[in-house]
Amino acid sequence: MLNAIEIFTLITGLIFIIMQILQHKYMWYMDIATAAGALVMAIASRFWANAALQAYFIIMAVVGIIEWKRLRAGEKDEYIHVVEMPKRILGISAAITVLGGALLYFILLRTNDPNPVADALSFILSIVAAWWLARSYIEEWILWIVADSVAMWLYASEAHWGMVALYAGYIISSFIGIAHWQKKGMKKRPR
Repeated sequence: MLNAIEIFTLITGLIFIIMQILQHKYMWYMDIATAAGALVMAIASRFWANAALQAYFIIMAVVGIIEWKRLRAGEKDEYIHVVEMPKRILGISAAITVLGGALLYFILLRTNDPNPVADALSFILSIVAAWWLARSYIEEWILWIVADSVAMWLYASEAHWGMVALYAGYIISSFIGIAHWQKKGMKKRPR
């Protein structure tokens, strides 16, 4: 059963990757399906922070749906919305990453999590990257490369090769996403 869920997660995740790069309006729904499958995988692997992360992804997908409807009201999909990241957001993000990552690591040390370092780091970097994605900051792609590399290490430590392949796909898509957003992006002022 777990193998079927891993395959489902890989397939929906690959579809999400393509939709995310193209900023297709239904990408958020595919993100919900992928996160639901990954949630089951994380719980089965005792990756507690990653399980919470998948629940967060589901919530952020709902936020993404709402944000995109607001941003795109009355507009054609001729360009990609890229919002200029305010410097204060970068500072807040760095503080969240350092402090939140350290706190989560110490919490995970007290559980049966088999890889608390990678689980904590993957969680906190992904939290910030998902926040940046929902706000359409192009820098999100760079953060995803780092977060997904850590997630590959996490799932490789438990031999979940379908999940490793999914995160490898996410890394490749991040490089494509950067180029695509730079080419097709239309910047908006920070909100």
